[in-house]
Amino acid sequence: MRIENSFIPVEGVGERTEQRLWEAGVTRWDDFEESVVGETTAERIGRFIDTANSSRRANTGGVTRTSGPMPVSSTSKPPAWTSTATT
Repeated sequence: MRIENSFIPVEGVGERTEQRLWEAGVTRWDDFEESVVGETTAERIGRFIDTANSSRRANTGGVTRTSGPMPVSSTSKPPAWTSTATT
């Protein structure tokens, strides 16, 4: 299994940045648009996605760690703003 809809593991990305990405329609790594965030954050996210994709291709199975441990806040429960999303 691979998480492809969270940007929080990226250095400098927190809940507010992730919320802004999701509100702009960027809910998966494949949807990432650099214009939604600043230049430095866009570079970090791009490198993170590239590293994750490279690791997945090189890995023959199992889970690959791409950028260190995930923050506790992202693993304990979803942000409160996710429950207000409309379908």
